[in-house]
Amino acid sequence: MTEQESVSKKCAVLSIMIEPVLSSLAFSFKHDWRKVLTYRLQKNKEMLPTALLLNPDKTFNSFGFEAQEEYSTLDEESTDHYYFPDFVKHLIEFHECGSHSPSIKDVRGKKVNAKQLLSHSIRYFVDQFMSKVNDLSLGFWSIDMDVVLVLPCQCSSGLKDFFKDAAIEAGLAKDQISLVAGPVAAALFYEHSTQDEIQYTLVTNGGFSISTLVEKSIYLSVHIGEENTTICAHLKYARGIDPVLKTTDCPKGMASIVCKVSSVLKNIFGDDVIEEFKKDYPMEFTSFVDNILLRPTKRERLTHVPSDLISLVEELHGKKFSDILESRHEEGKFVSFSCGKMSILPVVKDQLFLPTIERIVEEIEIFIEKESLLNIEGIFFSGKLANCKPLQELLKTKQKLKTIIFRDPSMIILKGAVFYGHLNKTKNIVASYTYGIQFWEDFDSTKHPEEKKFAIGGKEYCGEVFHVFVEKGDLLPQEQFIQHRIRALNPKEEMFRCFIFKSQKRSPRFVDDPSCFKLGLIEVPFSKIPTDCYEETEITMRFDFSGLSVEAYHIYKSHSFKVSLYDTDCIAC
Repeated sequence: MTEQESVSKKCAVLSIMIEPVLSSLAFSFKHDWRKVLTYRLQKNKEMLPTALLLNPDKTFNSFGFEAQEEYSTLDEESTDHYYFPDFVKHLIEFHECGSHSPSIKDVRGKKVNAKQLLSHSIRYFVDQFMSKVNDLSLGFWSIDMDVVLVLPCQCSSGLKDFFKDAAIEAGLAKDQISLVAGPVAAALFYEHSTQDEIQYTLVTNGGFSISTLVEKSIYLSVHIGEENTTICAHLKYARGIDPVLKTTDCPKGMASIVCKVSSVLKNIFGDDVIEEFKKDYPMEFTSFVDNILLRPTKRERLTHVPSDLISLVEELHGKKFSDILESRHEEGKFVSFSCGKMSILPVVKDQLFLPTIERIVEEIEIFIEKESLLNIEGIFFSGKLANCKPLQELLKTKQKLKTIIFRDPSMIILKGAVFYGHLNKTKNIVASYTYGIQFWEDFDSTKHPEEKKFAIGGKEYCGEVFHVFVEKGDLLPQEQFIQHRIRALNPKEEMFRCFIFKSQKRSPRFVDDPSCFKLGLIEVPFSKIPTDCYEETEITMRFDFSGLSVEAYHIYKSHSFKVSLYDTDCIAC
């Protein structure tokens, strides 16, 4: 791998990810930018729940586990505090509905401006970083860092501006702030991570890493989040940021499995016990579930039952813990117990995992088929669930693609966002589809079907040919337009009709291929011209974020005819 130097003008880059369920930070210093650091923010955890507590005057009180625990000590009926356990989820929903300056209700229905909530959250992570580096006696100032905010995968331009404005309101300078989408950050991590980061490589033949991919090959990134899974197809390029060609979301994630674990625990300990445990000891509940699901490397391993849960069981039921378990007749059905430890039986654990992970793997297969993604080189997984053994075993048996899982998959996007702050942010702008027009060729019986043959002026042609302007995955020029000159087949016609097509295939032969879709029509009126005049039409396709536009320029008459197709999915970056 060619070593690159950081292009950041600051001493460090801090990345912050504030998502609907969990949030965290990561950072690295300019002199050793690939060494990304994270640290345990609260209760020995790197990832915090996205819960925010404000004082009665709407100033900051606490965030994460501290906010959950502080709010649990307040009298819910009389407190004037503002508590938001899931404000980011509502923020995204408001922006999807077109509201750009929403107010969000707390748990008691009191409203606070959403930008203020996001600003408090950003400020919290900046302050945590400053506290950490000052503990190291580095003499660090907040102006000495760049800050990269991780955005949701499919994020509107309005939400991007909202995040940036909130960061400015949090005290950051405009030139300190960068925004990056999760899939782009993940692609940068895969490109620049070290071999030491890789924990598992599930392959059937030979080694596999991002460095083995050839130019324009396709690879998938699958991020299993808390509430959904994002599947992206990336194009590999030697320089710049690998563009995201296609993306889709599956409404399954870690929360689906946690919900099933909660149901099992309620069957064992009682609904009232688990609900009270989740409310009064949120961090202990999260750790308990994580230990049951993810920490063991073997299929069977005992997990400590938290002492607070044991006390709560005995307090609410008025019996000894062992007597309660015996009376509920759950021993042997779901779990085994020994000396204050428990293990969910393997058959039950499979029932907890399989519906979710099978759905995720199925969605990957549907995505590949729907988008006609050929020659995929491999899959990279991120997210906490990537560490679970049932998923890895299912991938070995069902997915034949080469797969890489990293040592700390839950932090991949955060670490990639740090890389984004250090690297040149030049994006490769590529075509999401193959674009062209319906045209003709001289008929060749060895390669053209007979039914597409027609004749004009005694000469045979093949019709319905897909005349390619740009192929799927091709880099678009800096000006982002492509021009071709064509000559009318029959100059005596009064109107030249140019049908515009796109295709999911890289090299379609004919416009009636199932992968092709007609986008529109541009008409160029012809008038009588001298017989010795060579008449041509210049067709220009322009690609930008507002969509695809096509312009026909009549060379002889110097007239232009334009149609805007608003195919906003035309480019990837």
